[in-house]
Amino acid sequence: MKSIKNIMFFLSLMLFVASINNVYADRCSVNMEGKIKSIKIDDNGRHFYASFGEYDDVIFWNHLKSDEGKGAFALLRIALLSVAHIQVTYCSDNGAIVAFKVKAVG
Repeated sequence: MKSIKNIMFFLSLMLFVASINNVYADRCSVNMEGKIKSIKIDDNGRHFYASFGEYDDVIFWNHLKSDEGKGAFALLRIALLSVAHIQVTYCSDNGAIVAFKVKAVG
């Protein structure tokens, strides 16, 4: 009985730690959303990141130098200037945002 309690405690502790890590993770998950706070470009000028809602520096799949990357970056800039929310609709296997939509606030 004591070992079952220890296992239950250990599993609940792991779940708690995983939930904390997920809130502050920089990996993409579908339906993440929030008001866009900032956009950052890597030093190499190829990758870009956005901070929105409770999430910081989430990487985008498209390179900034590609047409898709330029379009995504432009849409993020518009969302930043218009105080809009973004919602993630698709993520890559490595945790980058592949697709998102912009939602007007209010």
